[in-house]
Amino acid sequence: LRYKTQMSLWKNTKYKFSQCTSEDSKGELILTIKDDANKVVLSSFDQKTGKTYKSVELVCNKGGIYKLYYDFKDGQQGSGVGVVSMVK
Repeated sequence: LRYKTQMSLWKNTKYKFSQCTSEDSKGELILTIKDDANKVVLSSFDQKTGKTYKSVELVCNKGGIYKLYYDFKDGQQGSGVGVVSMVK
């Protein structure tokens, strides 16, 4: 795990989470969001297909504090940035 933060998300609000990986990185930046019960509610990495998405959207059904985890695929080295946007 490279970076962990917490964020308050509002109920009935749509969010877009975008990840950008530096060109010289060996890995791809992945975002995982967990709720207060530590259950994964969203990930930018699909374990079934192995595909990593540059952005993912979430309609928040339950307002509260969520944990955002940023790491690189397969624990590889890299640098990147994550952006959170509210979608109207």
